[in-house]
Amino acid sequence: MSADGSGIVGYANSRAFRWTAAGGVQDLGQLSGPGPTFSAYFATDVSGNGAVVVGYAQDMSQPLPAEQAFVWTGATGMVRLRSYVASHGVGTQSLSDLRGSGISGDGLSFTGMGSSAFGGGGGWVLRFPGPCYANCDGSSAPPVLSAADFTCFLERFVAGDGWANCDQSSLAPALNVADFTCFMRRFATGCP
Repeated sequence: MSADGSGIVGYANSRAFRWTAAGGVQDLGQLSGPGPTFSAYFATDVSGNGAVVVGYAQDMSQPLPAEQAFVWTGATGMVRLRSYVASHGVGTQSLSDLRGSGISGDGLSFTGMGSSAFGGGGGWVLRFPGPCYANCDGSSAPPVLSAADFTCFLERFVAGDGWANCDQSSLAPALNVADFTCFMRRFATGCP
């Protein structure tokens, strides 16, 4: 279950699912593309705000079942963990048969088990940097952080955009003065 209670994940009848109060039970789908055809999907953990799910798929028809870790988000659907983290600049070249088992509250770290291309197997942790939250307007020209980011945050807050829920609160009202304090702290911290 997510830290804020907004999402619960699991599996039933060989399918991974996510439950939310707003949407009920949602089948997370299947992996597509090259590779084995998987017959079972297991959602094993969810981020603190319920937006990112990690798990694994299995092909049980093989003598040694093939496994593939997956990540699910509302924007991407179910994708291979390798593809998801590669799109954020992190590689998993030395691991095969990944089994995703955990995710951090911020959705930026994944844990699991897998076999190594160098022999043997064991646990793994993948961490990748997320976007700089304080750079609300997405600017890349110096200075990256400016007054325009405050204007952007204010506009998104007034519009009721869930992105403005900086502190990830789930109690009503989710958008409140604590989000301004959170944004100012992140702005003061800066971007890498």
